[in-house]
Amino acid sequence: MRSAKDTKLVDDLKTWLLKNKQTTNWKTTKATAEACYALLLQGTDLLINESIVEIKLGNTTVKINR
Repeated sequence: MRSAKDTKLVDDLKTWLLKNKQTTNWKTTKATAEACYALLLQGTDLLINESIVEIKLGNTTVKINR
């Protein structure tokens, strides 16, 4: 399967799936759980814990290590 190795494509499909969920009633929690599981399996790791938060306000930048 081509999409398994194409991170950009997989990430775009994740975005589409999330947008679809926002606008469509999937009727069952099973469908929602399966979609969430599919989102977590491929592409960019959505659960990665970034340790640095950067906030910019005008010319001021604040970096926070979590």
